[in-house]
Amino acid sequence: MVTFERIWKQFFIYSILLIALMTIAGFLSQWELEERLQGHLQKDALVFAKVVAKALPDSESPDLLDSFCRDYQEASGYRITIIDKDGRVIGESDKASVVTGAHLDRPEIQEALRTGVGTSSRYSDTLEVEMLYTALLLQEEGRIVRIAIPMDEVMAFQNEVMIFFALALYLSPVMAILVAFFCMRHSIREQQPHSQRLRS
Repeated sequence: MVTFERIWKQFFIYSILLIALMTIAGFLSQWELEERLQGHLQKDALVFAKVVAKALPDSESPDLLDSFCRDYQEASGYRITIIDKDGRVIGESDKASVVTGAHLDRPEIQEALRTGVGTSSRYSDTLEVEMLYTALLLQEEGRIVRIAIPMDEVMAFQNEVMIFFALALYLSPVMAILVAFFCMRHSIREQQPHSQRLRS
């Protein structure tokens, strides 16, 4: 005979297992979503950097290069920076390049100088927002084209997805009740005498 104590014990175990599985699935999905979104953005930024590189003026004029960067920023919404191999900013879309500090110590620039392409994600003190940076080395020109994409829209989308998982997590006890009910019902029926099952 199945006792109520055993029934509640089974229900508690089923509920804990289901909530744990939902929590693990939520964290894994958040990590996978973030990785996929950043990978997609990095590919887009690299393609755009190559487009910018094709049209880049062969000039050292700060006014011309700043204007060039601003024009492409208006078309794309991305921040564009042109940097020489010494890390000096020679073109900037957000402010005048002549007042911008050296960028040689930036991780995406260091990686681009080593491998040709560099990426990093970090908080921008200039724009006060999380940014995804992609830098492309133009070996023959001795320049680096860096594309910076704000992550606020991506993070907003990611938060919406995580809200969905949070709701699913809060609803999981209800699912646990249903699962436990059917499992216990089956268990009770299996333990009933054969004659009793025939009468029912």
